[in-house]
Amino acid sequence: SFAISLHAVDNITVTIKQGSSVPPINYCKICTSQTCTYELRITAGVKENFAFLCETPEKYLVMEIQKNIDCTSGPCPFGDVHLQPSGLPRLNRTFFWDVKANKKVGLELKFSTPWLRQIGPTDTCPDLITYSISSCIDTTTVSIGTFCRNGSVSRVKVQGGVVMALKLPWNSDLTTSGFNIANRSSIKRLCVIESTFKGETSATLMSANYPLGFPEDELMTWQFVVPSDLRASVIFRNYSLSNCERKEERVEYYLPGLFSSPEVFKLSDKQPANIAGNFNLSLQGCDYDDQNPGILSLLFQIVVQHPQNEENTTYLIDLIKERDISITIQPKSRHSGHPLQFEPECLICKDPRTCERNVTLTSGTIYRIFFLCYDLENLRITAEKTIACWDLKRCQKKIYDLTVPRAISQLPVRLDKFIWKLLAPEEINVEIMSPSLKLQQHIREQRCNTSYSYGIVSTTKGKELNLGIFCPGGSIEKIQMRDNITISLKTFGRGFLNDSLNQDLKMTFVPFIKEECIFTVIPDPKAQVYLQTPNWLEGLPPYVSVSWNITVPSKQVARLAFLKERMDIACETGRAYVNIQEQKPKAQETVRREDELLPEPLHMYHHFWVNISNCKPVNKKQLSLQFWVTFVPQKTAVDVLVDYLLHQFVEHRDASQQLYKTAAFSTVEGELMKRSCYFTPLLLEPFPFLFTLVFNQSIRYLTVIIAVVVGVAGALSIIGIVICCTRKRKKESQNPEVGTYNVNVNTQMPGRRGLFKKRRQENDSHVYAVIDDAMVYGDLLKESNGSVNPEVDVYRPFDGPVSDTPPTPPPISFKRDIQISNSEELPFSPERDSEPYTFAHHKPEETRGNGDTSVNSTGDVGMSLLESKEQEGLVE
Repeated sequence: SFAISLHAVDNITVTIKQGSSVPPINYCKICTSQTCTYELRITAGVKENFAFLCETPEKYLVMEIQKNIDCTSGPCPFGDVHLQPSGLPRLNRTFFWDVKANKKVGLELKFSTPWLRQIGPTDTCPDLITYSISSCIDTTTVSIGTFCRNGSVSRVKVQGGVVMALKLPWNSDLTTSGFNIANRSSIKRLCVIESTFKGETSATLMSANYPLGFPEDELMTWQFVVPSDLRASVIFRNYSLSNCERKEERVEYYLPGLFSSPEVFKLSDKQPANIAGNFNLSLQGCDYDDQNPGILSLLFQIVVQHPQNEENTTYLIDLIKERDISITIQPKSRHSGHPLQFEPECLICKDPRTCERNVTLTSGTIYRIFFLCYDLENLRITAEKTIACWDLKRCQKKIYDLTVPRAISQLPVRLDKFIWKLLAPEEINVEIMSPSLKLQQHIREQRCNTSYSYGIVSTTKGKELNLGIFCPGGSIEKIQMRDNITISLKTFGRGFLNDSLNQDLKMTFVPFIKEECIFTVIPDPKAQVYLQTPNWLEGLPPYVSVSWNITVPSKQVARLAFLKERMDIACETGRAYVNIQEQKPKAQETVRREDELLPEPLHMYHHFWVNISNCKPVNKKQLSLQFWVTFVPQKTAVDVLVDYLLHQFVEHRDASQQLYKTAAFSTVEGELMKRSCYFTPLLLEPFPFLFTLVFNQSIRYLTVIIAVVVGVAGALSIIGIVICCTRKRKKESQNPEVGTYNVNVNTQMPGRRGLFKKRRQENDSHVYAVIDDAMVYGDLLKESNGSVNPEVDVYRPFDGPVSDTPPTPPPISFKRDIQISNSEELPFSPERDSEPYTFAHHKPEETRGNGDTSVNSTGDVGMSLLESKEQEGLVE
């Protein structure tokens, strides 16, 4: 049992009642000599004996001890505050000291070391020992704050009365309250909180009633005592503003050297930093709007640390020429496991008094910044740039560099991430290029080991298509995607500073493509390339089609293989397909459905396509495929034959002795010798004589082959010389070409009347180029003295108009059996092989004054000279 005896002069009341963990009814009662109850109240001047009807009352019962101190009617008991009464049962207990004083009197609560640390109203202290301070404005109670031990708050001054509460756990051995009460003159404000710093540390402080509204038109002050060798910075973590009817909420600073007049800031302004010496900070409220008062609240941090950046290094960041870019410099995530362990802050300053933990810089401006930071490794840079195209005609041919601007890379802070957002309507797509470095897809069998990587995500009609992680030094030259694209560059270590100089990632906007994504892969012949479908972990979204355009290097054969045998999905709607086809005419297409086995390794001799199209799967499991491509030198016919013969050596050793005697063997002995090193254990051990024979035969046949090649080359050279000399001698023996012109020529072939529709002056039939002397038609001319004297005229150049291009000769493929159904459809009749080309004489009366040949009523253009001779012979 327990006994509690309270003196009347102490003005103390003790209450034992049920706690938050309510037990079943009749479980843990409090019994006195008179009765058993669930709550016991003991007032001043009373002594009470009681007992608990449960074994662990600390789990279910709490105790409150309240002491009323009235300073309005008599002197206040200033000094140390004691925990009374003694001998209390070990329950979770709370001590209340309710001090009433005149409104014009200031009361000071002075705490002994290790002082106090303010926490949020819903937070708990590590040792569960909690101090709560409240004040009264008329009949309204205002919470000054909640505190734990071990902090920087050394004193709290309040105007008028104060309520102090100390909460102790049932197992606490604390015997003193840890504070005393003193009388002070009027402070003319709601309260003053003093924080004293002895070394590098930080403190979080809040306005009264936080996070609820600050009292209307009140003033609250914080005083900071900072050693001369340290610097303090103010950082506003969170605040909200009220709707003021009169005045305006603000913060006022009394800084060293400016105690005569305060510096006034808005809560939205950048707050002072790098302050040397003691200073004050005050929060001033306003008269609220009765209809919509709003909430004024403030949570801020004071960081006290040694001076940094004494050399005052300033960095120039020129973003004048940049467009749609934002750069954020901020501390990296903290890794301290102890919440109370101080970590020096890294501040970014735009001027000596305007410093922040994080700064955002935008395009179109020049910034000058410096850092207050022990180790710049504690800072990180993140940047974001937007590239948009809404009209393909304006931006189709423009190539954008996806590289980190020089303004960022020259800073001493490490770049953590750079994000490019590529925006375009549905009919405009994006093409990403890496011409020189190319990209490598990061997968388990092919991991990236570079100082940076790219994460590429496409958003198509609300579906997110994560292409994966890529790094430089691979085989992917281009990636074409649809709709909006996000490219995130992530860095690893300091190596990016050097590697960033060689970045070559570019992009452009291209017309619409049917597939969601197309990869252009140009591998190195010596590389083994691994590729996988996008959204590898979640699987390819339904109805998405992805293609790979894979280039096969010259004189190489590609070997394509999948890493598993099936697609491992079942389709609810549609079909899932894998299509493989070489890029050549009439190439055979390899197609597999989701219910079929994937193809065995394929050998591709030309560039080829791989397309993977998804259906709507039955269950949540989506389509995910991996495949790889390797290359081997392309074999010639001799290579194939040699491999076949070598295979025959191994499989049919008994017949190998006869193989060297065949003609086929003799043509490839040299190649067999080159490859014999791979088969030495097979050939030498059972057939030592065969190896010696092959070697001797190779030397002999090599000599013969060289001799034959030299002989053939010499013979070809001699034949060429003979042909050239013969042609030259023939040309020299020929007579020079003679140009003749006959004004009475008939350009019509015999028997072809009416096919020339133009008159003589309208065509060029009387103009001749060069007539070879072999083309003199002496048998058609008159004979004189038994010799043939051709009738010739002097060649005169044509003075009429000519065409820009020479006329096209009629094709020689026209033969006699071709019938012309309608002579009106052809402008001329082609000359047949057996019909002679003749000259014609015309009678003088049939020749017009302009030299044109007369046309009779039937359309004939006169009689040929040959026909004239024949008629003369008949007459004779």
